[in-house]
Amino acid sequence: MRNASGTPLTGTGACGTTSSLGNTGADGSFNVAGTIELVKTGTISGGTIQPTASGGIYYSGVLNTGVPLNNSSNTLSIASGTPVRQVTCSVSSLSANQTIPMATVNPSMFPGSGSVAAKTPFSIALICDANVGVAVTFVSATGNSGIASVLASGGTATGVGVQLLNASGAPITLGDPLQLTSGTVANPTFNFFAQYWRLGSAPVTSGSVNASTIFTMSYQ
Repeated sequence: MRNASGTPLTGTGACGTTSSLGNTGADGSFNVAGTIELVKTGTISGGTIQPTASGGIYYSGVLNTGVPLNNSSNTLSIASGTPVRQVTCSVSSLSANQTIPMATVNPSMFPGSGSVAAKTPFSIALICDANVGVAVTFVSATGNSGIASVLASGGTATGVGVQLLNASGAPITLGDPLQLTSGTVANPTFNFFAQYWRLGSAPVTSGSVNASTIFTMSYQ
């Protein structure tokens, strides 16, 4: 399981600071989000997933209180009976960990909120069987920019983030699966773009821009 920022939760057996999905409000209300993903640990055989109390079910509660969330309707799991189909599909080693260099730009290129610059292509190549449905989910590894399609920057420049676009140039919503194909042919390559995005009314200041994303491929 990952939290909304894409960080893996490492707590096992009990709540802890390393297994936090978020915080409750002053009035006790909460609105937290995360993702559950499957991890290959060996040879995969077809079948269905049946979560049980001894594995595959996450329980949520308030740290150090023993209080469950949501009036004890507090379990999180993959739906029982979720099918698993044995397919061979993996990310090419050249695509797995990429650094995308973007052009140096001047703050004057961002006249207003939502201004963009330096649209830069990148791609993800796969090694796949034929007829595999493929989707990708991007999440920010450098924080929340406040814009659904924009990665926050951990660099020294201020007022700017990095927006992700699909092959058609449309913004990609972080955290939402993006269907890339319903059936692969040979070993496909999927194209994307990244571009600088002015985040608000405050002026963009010079410095470095360093944004990171974690992408998760899903296959059917």
